[in-house]
Amino acid sequence: MIEAVIMGLIYLCLLVICVYLITWVLGQLGIAIPDNIMKVIWVIVILVAILIIVRTILPGMGIRIGGTQVQHYDTATSLLVPVHIAS
Repeated sequence: MIEAVIMGLIYLCLLVICVYLITWVLGQLGIAIPDNIMKVIWVIVILVAILIIVRTILPGMGIRIGGTQVQHYDTATSLLVPVHIAS
């Protein structure tokens, strides 16, 4: 669990640093990004950060998002049927 939290924090830091560096380089090149666009970019970054945090914390609490699906060959209908496997 601790390793997952540390990796999640590293991913968050890398995400923020990459976005900041990209905007800084564009500013240094003279490409002005409007404030509204910058706000949208940072909102997207925040949403991705929330997704990273949720995916890091929920498995540690015993909650899984999604499940494993496998294809099962149904001999009666000769079709592949998705089967949900609960673990």
